[in-house]
Parts: sequence; structure tokens; C-alpha cells
Amino acid sequence: MIQASQPIRPASVGRTAMIIAGALIQGVVIFAGVAYFIGKGQPAQSPMISFIGAGTAAMMVVMRFILPTIIVNGAKAKLKEASDSDLMPQLASLYVTKTVVGMAVLEAGAFFNLVAYIVEKQFWSYGPVVFLLAVMAISFPSQGQFEGWAEEMKRELD
Repeated sequence: MIQASQPIRPASVGRTAMIIAGALIQGVVIFAGVAYFIGKGQPAQSPMISFIGAGTAAMMVVMRFILPTIIVNGAKAKLKEASDSDLMPQLASLYVTKTVVGMAVLEAGAFFNLVAYIVEKQFWSYGPVVFLLAVMAISFPSQGQFEGWAEEMKRELD
């Protein structure tokens, strides 16, 4: 588990996760605009990178669910040893970590497809980008989601 220099306060973990997730989404949207203006010209005859990008997007959606689960499962042993006063700050840090990793995986897939668009000028490369942005939007964190997740984790740890 990633240790912050200052622990994340449980009361503000939703806001922290929302700011980071929003920045990741905004980065994809801004780069999509840049890619559109850079990627003008004739489409490539053989769009191999674009096909690989579409496959990567699908793989990243699967990884979006696998990696955060691995992170949480790896932290459970340490969480079981935590005192009651340390548990919520550790859960807050874990929630932010798993959220950022899940969103970053989707962002990476979107960037790959945008680079494929720049290189091969296949406009359909924006399809996987839009899909990944939709998954990012659906996965957008909130304080309520954190609180529900934290309660579920407490039950699992007991």
C-alpha cells in the first residue's frame, strides 16, 4: 500500500479521489483535442497500431477491475493488524490508491488509442477513447462510495 507523507483524512477522501480522477479524465479530453488537430492527413493503408490500440482498450477495461482487487487483497493482511484508530486512515489511503490505479489504467488505454490516431489517422480510433472515457465517468468516485466501501471492508476484516 502506498503510504502518504500525511494520511488522508477519511472525511475528505471522496474529494481527494474526485480531484485526481477528474484530472485523469481531463488529461484524456485535452490530449484528444490535441491529437485531433495534430492527426490531420491521409489515413494509413494498414492500421495495425489502431487495431492493437482497440485490443489494448478492451484489455485495459478488464485490468481496471483486476488491478485494484489485487491491491486491496494485498493490503488486507496489514489492515487486519491495524488498530481501530489507524484503520480508517489506512482504508482512505487504500481507496485513493485503488481508485487512481483503476483510472490510470483506463487513461493509458485512451492515450494509446490517441497516439494511434496521430500516427495512422484512423478516426475510428476515437471510439475506444470515448468508451474508456465512459468507463472512467461511470467509475468516478465519491465520498458515499468510499464510505460504503469502507464499511464493507470493515465487515470483511472482522
